Amino acid sequence: MKLWRHQIEALEYFKPRNYGALYTKPGTGKTRIMLELIKSRDFKLTLITCPKKVCRVWPTEFNKHFRGNNYKILDVSLYANERKVTEVKKVLELNKNIHLIIVNNYDSVWRKPLRDFLLKIKLDCVICDESHRIKTPGSKVSRFLTLLGKRVPNRFLMTGTPLAQSPLDIYAQYRFLNPEIFGTNYAVFKERYANWIQVPGGFSMLNKSNPYKNLDELHEKMFSCAFMPEVEQNLPPVQDILWEFDLPKKSEKYYKELKKEGVLELKEGVVDSGNVLAIITRLQQLTSGYLPTDEGIVEIDAARKDSFRELLESLPDGEPVVVFCRFRKDIKNCRRVVKDMGRKSSEISGVRDTSTNWYAGKTSVLVVQISAGSEGIDLTRARYGVYYTKTQALWQYQQSRKRLHRPGQVRPTTFYHIVARMSKGRTIDEDINQSLEDNENLIDAILRGGFLES
Repeated sequence: MKLWRHQIEALEYFKPRNYGALYTKPGTGKTRIMLELIKSRDFKLTLITCPKKVCRVWPTEFNKHFRGNNYKILDVSLYANERKVTEVKKVLELNKNIHLIIVNNYDSVWRKPLRDFLLKIKLDCVICDESHRIKTPGSKVSRFLTLLGKRVPNRFLMTGTPLAQSPLDIYAQYRFLNPEIFGTNYAVFKERYANWIQVPGGFSMLNKSNPYKNLDELHEKMFSCAFMPEVEQNLPPVQDILWEFDLPKKSEKYYKELKKEGVLELKEGVVDSGNVLAIITRLQQLTSGYLPTDEGIVEIDAARKDSFRELLESLPDGEPVVVFCRFRKDIKNCRRVVKDMGRKSSEISGVRDTSTNWYAGKTSVLVVQISAGSEGIDLTRARYGVYYTKTQALWQYQQSRKRLHRPGQVRPTTFYHIVARMSKGRTIDEDINQSLEDNENLIDAILRGGFLES
């Protein structure tokens, strides 16, 4: 299969470079670009590290384009930790002249004995696929890859969402790529690109009215070694529809009390939120009709489930639908609604994956936990997507949309957003929607350049 124009351009950009970042959307062939780079540069030993669900993509693409040559790909994410090193050694010992591509997942690449093995062998190249996964500077995987990057001559990043949640997300990725670009002191980096205000207790927080600064400089440094091709995708149109429902009066009362006090006493138990993130989580669960208490989960109302049922009833009967949820309880509620309607559903979550039945047409509704199914899968069988509940993570939201609206989709795509309303004030659903929209606009401006600071 011939390379697309943007793939050729990207390949020409990276060929003379020892490090670089490829920013392109899902479905645009970025895996093929890096495989061609490995071949053109004659790398003998390459490590690909990526999310576990994405690991299986690499052997599939490899088998399409690299059969019949002296290259071999080995996905060690399939093995127990101790066996990973054994399998790599076995391949290298059987053929001294082999060009080996090792694929492993972020969750285990930093664990012994693989960690020690990778630091000892002479890797020619390390590629971080979906590199936003290493954006947290203090995480074990980010720190290990920084250490590994110092020992490997060629290093590359791949992602469609380099600024997963904020401009500060770029630091740890470039610390691996080339620490000279943004330095190795995160405190200095944050001071350079963010505006902080002091709050009681000696802590600092972002200035909400003007959180970031020097963004044109940030863009310039990012793209000193990054390539973001213009891709002609010609995708069908996409539209977004709000599907609103009103919180019952009792739930609205609980909502306001929990938001104000951080604690809610019910006869079935006590809901206690220790910090801002916990309060956001509890408020989101409350708008979904339940609350975890110290005595167990309490059912509050069925308003969101009823709204979801009405939405499904409005869609063409038998039409494939993908439903995105944040919480395990939401998944159970969605599947219960589907079953009560006499339909069948499948699931992708952190505990199970029954999507093969959906792909085979045995079920019409696929319920996806966003944290488990926002990367590495093709859901273009469906033209309808439903956000039952949303994540606050912009990258997960953007990636989840691209599961449906991507190359391979031949029909107009519609996303429904189920949103709770109150008689007075805004709900957490409305706040999350606004936050995602604001951050998306900010990050797009940074990536495209020409950011106008106020």
